[in-house]
Amino acid sequence: QKCTFLCLFTDSILTAGIKEASQSIYEIEALDNSDIAAELLQQIHTEQQTLHTLLPPKIQQLKTADSSQTAFLQTLCYGSCRWFYRLEAILDHCLSKPIRKKDRSVYYLLIIGLYQLEYLDKPEYAIVKETVDGLQAINKTWAKGLVNGILRRFI
Repeated sequence: QKCTFLCLFTDSILTAGIKEASQSIYEIEALDNSDIAAELLQQIHTEQQTLHTLLPPKIQQLKTADSSQTAFLQTLCYGSCRWFYRLEAILDHCLSKPIRKKDRSVYYLLIIGLYQLEYLDKPEYAIVKETVDGLQAINKTWAKGLVNGILRRFI
């Protein structure tokens, strides 16, 4: 009996660990997609490039072959480009002062976050968390309070 209980207990721990690992992998992949979309959006608006030329190489760089992640990246890119000027007006209204030019990556990550909040059917708390976590990938952790405040004010 003790051996059976131990095996069941170990199996439940392993199963729980696998579920946690798969959830954290999903969050990392979603985070990468937000960062990639923000980077592409910045290149489109600052370097006058097109999404048609920038997106395919980024899709090839994705480490996962999961088509849903590729589709999510395309949704973020095309949607944020389509609604950019509306999202920019909303963001400018929420900001008390403009973001400096050297920190424009934060601005574009906020645009991606606003797009997700406004147009995608995802839980709001998850979008805010992923956007705030995305700041770590671009080495702008100082802006966590700013991004959290802007997105929560929008909600």
